[in-house]
Amino acid sequence: PEHTPPLSPKARVLWLKWDTQVQPPLDCAPCFKRECPLGHLRCLQDLSPQQVLRALSEPSTGVPT
Repeated sequence: PEHTPPLSPKARVLWLKWDTQVQPPLDCAPCFKRECPLGHLRCLQDLSPQQVLRALSEPSTGVPT
């Protein structure tokens, strides 16, 4: 398929564009595409292990505001 949603109801989407530690923000993420329509994979490459661990340790509140 062209669109790949989270594969589990327990999955969490990390919204880099709301993370002030990521510069510049990614307005294109998350797009859920299998291949990047813009020709880069910054949503994956710029995501650090620390960001993942921090997100997993925080309670899920849905889309950040």
